Amino acid sequence: MKTLEKPSDPFGFRPVAALAAALALAGCLGGSASPERQFRLSDPTPPPGPAKPAPGGALAVEAFQARGALARERNILYRDQALPNQTQFHPADLWEEPPAAMVQAALARCLGRSGTFEAVVGRDRHIRPRYSLYATLDRLEQRVTAGCSDALIRLDLSVTDDDARKIVLSGTYQAAEPAADGRIEALLPAFDRALARICAEVAGDAGRWIETGTAGAPRRSDPPPPACGR
Repeated sequence: MKTLEKPSDPFGFRPVAALAAALALAGCLGGSASPERQFRLSDPTPPPGPAKPAPGGALAVEAFQARGALARERNILYRDQALPNQTQFHPADLWEEPPAAMVQAALARCLGRSGTFEAVVGRDRHIRPRYSLYATLDRLEQRVTAGCSDALIRLDLSVTDDDARKIVLSGTYQAAEPAADGRIEALLPAFDRALARICAEVAGDAGRWIETGTAGAPRRSDPPPPACGR
């Protein structure tokens, strides 16, 4: 049996090293790679507050979960409606934070300014909240169809009244808002408006429970039609 030996030329690695150095230099000089850009959602505008101060009871917003690519990637996703089962992404455009954490923080701040609850907090051991909000981020994506696009956010969300041991809200909260054009810069305000609509719906449904003690009907998960042309 023949034994494999190391190359006798001690400098045999040099062509590979030279190629690696050339590729690295091309990257430093710009090459063809697109520069990475990072974006974040703005704080959504809260809905009008209740006519009277909210009764006692803080809301704890638990850490959001995420599905699919949203659980693994920070790339901004898009979906061509001609290929509805294919998720694609803008390779050089990223969310500044993991999507679930970003949406959670923005929604919590919006609910906190809505006046629906006495306070909106994280799971702080110094505060015993009466209500708890749980959510899974199912969609945070651009939808492209017929030469226009919109921004879709969809959350599977529930709120519990921990004192009464009841589920107050349960179901899918979602909204789609049109973008002025297909650029990311035009898409971001559409995402902000969509999250503001979700915030208003959650605050309104929770406010009705606080005032009347009646839980809302579960919300359906049918996807909204494209918002283009509004």
